[in-house]
Amino acid sequence: MHQEIKRRVSELTHGFFRGKLRLAPQSVEVGDMEDTLVVRVKGFLAQGERAMMDQPNDRQVIEDYYLRLLDQIAPLMRTGVGEAGPLLKFQTLLDLPKDECVFILTLGKEGEVTWVDSP
Repeated sequence: MHQEIKRRVSELTHGFFRGKLRLAPQSVEVGDMEDTLVVRVKGFLAQGERAMMDQPNDRQVIEDYYLRLLDQIAPLMRTGVGEAGPLLKFQTLLDLPKDECVFILTLGKEGEVTWVDSP
């Protein structure tokens, strides 16, 4: 995958965490495998949130909170991948005990016919 796209996705991810969430992740790594981009964000939880990870109920509340917030990054990612192809699928994976979030972006080829199941 083109390095410029990976750089742009990394910058958009940093910007989203700083601007929308007011958090400064320790690192954002962007890797690629064929038609998939994998964005790994490490070290973004606040100190108080990390302390709450031992309590299952608290951990679930924090996970639900972040999943709702992190869904808002999908439109930015669609813009970030640009000419790499349309964004067919966007997934968010959280591993809060490890203080880590992973976004998986599955791309299509421009002009390719895609089918979407209706709800």
